[in-house]
Amino acid sequence: MAVEDSVRKASAVEIEHTGRTVEALEWSSPTSGPTIVIAVDGDVADLVSPVAEQLMDSNRVIGVNLKSAWDAVTVSWWAQDPVVLVAQGDAGKLACDTARLAPGALRALVLADAAPGNNGVDHSHLVVPVLVFHGRESSAETHEQAVKIKGQIADSHLIELDGCSDLPTKNCATALAQSLEWYLAELGKPTMEFSDFAGSDEEPPDPHA
Repeated sequence: MAVEDSVRKASAVEIEHTGRTVEALEWSSPTSGPTIVIAVDGDVADLVSPVAEQLMDSNRVIGVNLKSAWDAVTVSWWAQDPVVLVAQGDAGKLACDTARLAPGALRALVLADAAPGNNGVDHSHLVVPVLVFHGRESSAETHEQAVKIKGQIADSHLIELDGCSDLPTKNCATALAQSLEWYLAELGKPTMEFSDFAGSDEEPPDPHA
């Protein structure tokens, strides 16, 4: 049963572990699903609420304004389980640092409209499963950059969707939530068994070619 609209709003939480404190918003319902940490560089309530409200029926969702590569690790320790880290835009750089420094804290990394492709970040040493989510109308990341990021990461998949532009957590919340649900269902399967989702197993064609 879906959570009633009146209780879909986030609760402010102060996550503390081993001397570190992370201010966050939490969307949750009784669930056995993994904790999803959505990291943004901006207003958490504004940027995370649209996608979090769609995911909270089956997952605990934590929204954070990522300040340090260790913030997601702190949340993982608090959740007592590896988390799925979704990083949008500029938060992607710190999220990649998290994946390199503490891969055991993450079940998977999702780079949504990932600005790291524009900043010369080396993704080749990431050892966690990675989903690269890209809107074809993005002004922050090109098709070529998204394909390049996927090509640098051994255990990765790419989803590109039409009608999706910048800030997918807010502006493409339904598409991003559905992509995450598909990806989480597929995690752990052998690569050859991954079902097709918007050409995720093959390099998508350049829509502007």
